[in-house]
Parts: sequence; C-alpha cells; structure tokens
Amino acid sequence: MRKHHAQEAVRVHRSWQGITLSGITLDEAFQGSSTAECLNHTKDGRCLLELCAGCGQAGHLAGRCSSRERLCVCGDSHTSVWTAVQKLLPNTQALRTRIGGMSAYGLANPASTTQACQRISEMVAGSGVRWLFIMAGQVDVDFVFHYRAARDPALTFEAQAAMSRSNLLAFLQSVLQGSRELMASRIIVLGAHPPPLGDGQMQEAMLHHMTKNQADTGQGHSMQVPALPSHQERTAMTIQFNEWMQEEVEAAGFEYISIAEKLLDPTSGVVQSAYLRADPTDIHLADEALAPLYLEAFQQKELPFACWETPQWSELMGIAGCTAV
Repeated sequence: MRKHHAQEAVRVHRSWQGITLSGITLDEAFQGSSTAECLNHTKDGRCLLELCAGCGQAGHLAGRCSSRERLCVCGDSHTSVWTAVQKLLPNTQALRTRIGGMSAYGLANPASTTQACQRISEMVAGSGVRWLFIMAGQVDVDFVFHYRAARDPALTFEAQAAMSRSNLLAFLQSVLQGSRELMASRIIVLGAHPPPLGDGQMQEAMLHHMTKNQADTGQGHSMQVPALPSHQERTAMTIQFNEWMQEEVEAAGFEYISIAEKLLDPTSGVVQSAYLRADPTDIHLADEALAPLYLEAFQQKELPFACWETPQWSELMGIAGCTAV
C-alpha cells in the first residue's frame, strides 16, 4: 500500500498533463460516465480529477459521502491525539468523548467523579456508531496505582493492573451487549502511551493530582506523596501494563492497538524527544507526531476506514508525472 502524507490524505485532488490510463487519455477513459463531469480542464491544459476517499467514486468529497464510517472515540485526556489522527482518515466521522482523569479501574464505579461509565454508554447508545475506540490505562499506571499504594502499601502493581483490566473488560462487555451496531471485533482498546515526565516533573504532577483528589472527595487529611519509580521504571511498567492488557483484551474477542514501543529511545529507555510537547510539564505527548504511527497501526490491522485506497485510485496514483495541486 502506498503511504500518504497528511496533505495527500486530506486533499484528494490531483492534476494530470499528458497522462494516459491503460493506453488511453483520462477523458476517453471516463467518457460517457458521471465521472466525466469531474474532469475539469484548467487554462494551462491540465486535467483535474476528483475522487472521494470514502467510496472511491468521483464527484464528491469524503466530507459529503454517505458511506463514511462512524467512529466513537472515548477515553482519558490522551484521546486528544485523535484531533490529529482524524486528519489522516478522510472517510470517517468521529465522535469523541474526552474524559479527563478517566481510568480503566474507575469504569466499574458508577459513582466515579468522571461519570465515565455512563457517559460512554450513552454516547454509544445514542450515536449508532459501528466502531468504538477506548483509550484507558494511562491514568491507571501513572496515578491510580501510586495513589492507592500510598494508602495501602501492600498493593502491588500486578494486583492493580489486574483489577484495571478486569474492570475495563467488564465494561466493554456491557457496552457490547447494549449496542445493536457494535461487534466485538470493532471495539478497539488503544494502549497507554509511555510517560513523558522526568522524575522531578512527575513528583510535582503527583502532588497536584493528590491534592486535587483530596479536595474533590472532601478528605480532611493530607496524604504524603509516595516515592515514585524512576522514569525508566515507569516506562517499563507502562509497556508491561499494555502487554497484559493486550493478552486479555484479545482473548475476550476485542481488538488491541498500541504504538508505545515505537516511541521509545533504545538507549535511554524512555520516550524519544521527537514525541514530546514543548512544555516539559505536559503529561501528554505531541499529537501531530503520533498520528502517522496510529495510521500505520490501523493499516496493519487492515481496518477498512484506514485502507481507503481503491484499485482505481491506486492505479491513478501510480502513474508517473502525477503532481499534487
């Protein structure tokens, strides 16, 4: 499959000059068909052909295509990456529910402050989407485990990860049972990103979140911020969490996609600087840098809305002399 730049994926216009398709000109190839109306000749002799990235037909853009896939993207604040991913999926319509602080562990708690369980269930039930992406786990690894371990020193990371996986899978099963359009193979869990914060910044972030949580829950006493693992150790914990999650998610019949390992620097063992945001205290990675990796992962899974090229489009794109408008 040809790889496309973002510009190519969004603007499905190409210009042609003296180019033939199967030995005949473009005008002759589409003569007498509705496609012929989309062959616009410019003053400099070029021929402009417009195809829809949604269905492969000429005459309209993907934004007006009734065959676009409807996606629902739900999860913690790291779902912000979808604003960039969406630009690479021109034949989709994505509904996004971004729930700051959402954890996989909290999906089993209907009284959670985020109300994630109810909000996602209502979104899926009322939208008629056929694909559901869930991004959860980052908060579990970076904050939930350390927060709960500060209150219960006997809690291990393995035990917390097991509870988070169990709660997420139970939630996914409930969503599947409550939807007419969804199938298990169209519910996709996205793996947690490796942590971007260094040791000092992470300690500050943990203090902020613990203080905020105490204020939100009305707790009158303060908790001491626990000593956190190193940046390398926290990164390894994230990779391990993803591996455990993938095993159980796929065993339950759902799909799983993670790009975490592609983001790591093999020398330092932490996320590469190319994927960091300019603000060194930001707990999120750079959306625009991650988007192409997600597109590649979707194509490797052969998700139909990511593999939008038709044979006709691929043949046209392979003709020598093609230039972007």
